[in-house]
Amino acid sequence: MSPLWSAEYLLVTLAVVLLAAGVLAWKSSEGTGLRERLGIVGLRLVGLGVLALIAFNPGSWETQRETQGQPWVALLDASPSMSVRDVEGQSRYEVARQQAENWRTAQKEEGQEVRRYVFAGETQRWEEPFPEEVIEAEGTDITGALETVLESFDEESSPQGVVLFSDGREVPERESREILLRARARGIPVHTVTYGGEVDPVDLELWLPRRRLTSFVDQDITLRAVVRNTGLGGIRTEVHLRGADGEIEATERVAVADGEEAEVSFKLQDLAAGYHEFEVSVPVQEGERNARNNVGRVGVMVLEGNLHILAVEGSPHWDSKFIAQLLREQPFVELTTIHRVTRDRFFRVDARQSLEEPAATRAAFPETLEELAAYDLLLLGKGVDYFMSEEQAELVRRFVQEKGGAVVMSRGKAWESPLPPLERIETARWGELRRESLRWLPTVAGAQAGLFGAGLPDREDGLWDRLASISGVREVERLAPFTQVLVEGRRETHGRSTPVLLSRRYGQGLVLTVNSEGLWQWGFFPHFPEATAFYEDLWIQLLQWAATYADFLPGQEYALRLSESTVPVGQAVRVMILDRAEGEGRGAPRLTLRREEETVREWRPARVEEGDFHWQTLVRPEEPGFYRVEIQGPEGEQVPLAVNLEVLAPPQEMDNLSADPDFMRRIAESTGGQFWLAGEWTPEAVGGERAVTEIEGSREWVSRWDQPWWFLLIIGCFAGEWFLRRRKGLT
Repeated sequence: MSPLWSAEYLLVTLAVVLLAAGVLAWKSSEGTGLRERLGIVGLRLVGLGVLALIAFNPGSWETQRETQGQPWVALLDASPSMSVRDVEGQSRYEVARQQAENWRTAQKEEGQEVRRYVFAGETQRWEEPFPEEVIEAEGTDITGALETVLESFDEESSPQGVVLFSDGREVPERESREILLRARARGIPVHTVTYGGEVDPVDLELWLPRRRLTSFVDQDITLRAVVRNTGLGGIRTEVHLRGADGEIEATERVAVADGEEAEVSFKLQDLAAGYHEFEVSVPVQEGERNARNNVGRVGVMVLEGNLHILAVEGSPHWDSKFIAQLLREQPFVELTTIHRVTRDRFFRVDARQSLEEPAATRAAFPETLEELAAYDLLLLGKGVDYFMSEEQAELVRRFVQEKGGAVVMSRGKAWESPLPPLERIETARWGELRRESLRWLPTVAGAQAGLFGAGLPDREDGLWDRLASISGVREVERLAPFTQVLVEGRRETHGRSTPVLLSRRYGQGLVLTVNSEGLWQWGFFPHFPEATAFYEDLWIQLLQWAATYADFLPGQEYALRLSESTVPVGQAVRVMILDRAEGEGRGAPRLTLRREEETVREWRPARVEEGDFHWQTLVRPEEPGFYRVEIQGPEGEQVPLAVNLEVLAPPQEMDNLSADPDFMRRIAESTGGQFWLAGEWTPEAVGGERAVTEIEGSREWVSRWDQPWWFLLIIGCFAGEWFLRRRKGLT
């Protein structure tokens, strides 16, 4: 019911009217029989009752529904990558535009509506014929275009489907799964037509095997760079080395064949103590589409003072003697050696004096952590248990874990008697001695750690095949946690490999194990002239790498590390700091983020109560480029320590012009659509019969009293009363 007036007033009014009408009809029918009198009153009350019912407006609320045709959507990619001319001599866009317009015309002739949308970086509804040229944009947002189309239709007016005309190259890539699931849930298939194929890149790339180098004052250091040529043909180019002031300090010329790479190196000499930055670059070549990878930045940390090494040997061997002789020749090394002469005598040679005493052998080895911490690296040969008690072995473990020291075991496991503290820092659990000789081969992990391809030859270098096979290799039953295999030993015939150079981060320090004996043969019985120089370089680089790969650099009070050194714009990087003087009440250090010489930010890191680091913080540069993070003491005193950070610019549209049919196929399959290549598409591929859908409109009150029988009933009642009155002679 939907009364014409308020229901309360209407009921009262109708009650009064019906009562009055009944009384008047009764009085005015005096002189007739009771039957006629009741008939007259009844007919009048029924007629008025029907009128009263109409006043209450009987009916129901009904939702109005309309039908309309479901349109199609033509979604055309007009991004710059569509300008590539690799579709039968035409550009991708020319073919796609023509096919999209032909399909729209065919659908229009069938009575179908097709709505045009054009996209590149942004998506637009297009009322006119598709544009004749591509749209200048920095990217292609296919996922965003599909999202815009879905949002332009409400749930009840969804299109029959979408036809996407594109090469499938989305830049930058986005997570599309949610959008595709939404389209499928709404029953909107996305049919895809893919244009173009593979396009060979044209690029000259500069790659730096190591972007952080460490050396000592008066030590020459080699900076290596690799130039890769893709699609430029054989070229000769210059490689420039620039200092912090931007001036060219050195130039090398290099020839690079198409599809190949070439290495170039710069010798850095006479660098002062402290942190130095160098930029290496190659000129942009004609036709090169990506110039952002033509430049790289290297940070060089030059340490003041020397590398302090303590070498301990209980069973002297040629390896130990040659290594000691080699290290004493290095101007940046201060070497102290302790070796056993007889059962009760030892011989100790330090950097300043020699002494020989018939004393207990254990007295030669440091007995406090402070004495041990005076060294940067422990070089352990065989039989070190002659020099160590279990308490002294515990000092070695703490030296690695707490002081960031490095331990190098030059001839495999360095002890025979049980020394549990040393066993806790071992790189592996050792098995039996292998009988055959093995050939050294660096691993990918060794190259990634910066040991090979920078200080030592790359793992692909033919030198490794020419070196003599080495014996004295033990089986490895199990690797310790966090152990990396840097070099594998392999038989000359195919067979199972065995780790021969292993590294393990332990606490703040590093443990390195050489699981081989007789390396001295490379230097004294060389198979080729370069082997002698390689043997010397191998030990110098191994020991220097071990000493500088730990958290603390030799002589430094702080350790500074980034969670990543190369990140895209907007990604946060963790900055982690260690302090050797932790526990002495020193305050938090200060950090500075610089870009070139501009200070971007200065702040203090937050204290970390748990974990491996004492302070940490986050940094999130918002602009691409080269940055460096510098550290100062709590009062702002300078610390010669910094790390560099490269923030990459987002991918650009023209970096890679190859079509991506796999992405287009995934779009079609995920939404229930079909996939075509450009040559397979015809205007009749999709479409056909016009589809309509019902749309729910407004809700309206539909009255039920406007039927003829209501009026016939009212007229019949009043006519019957009039007939009875006339028959009895009443007015």
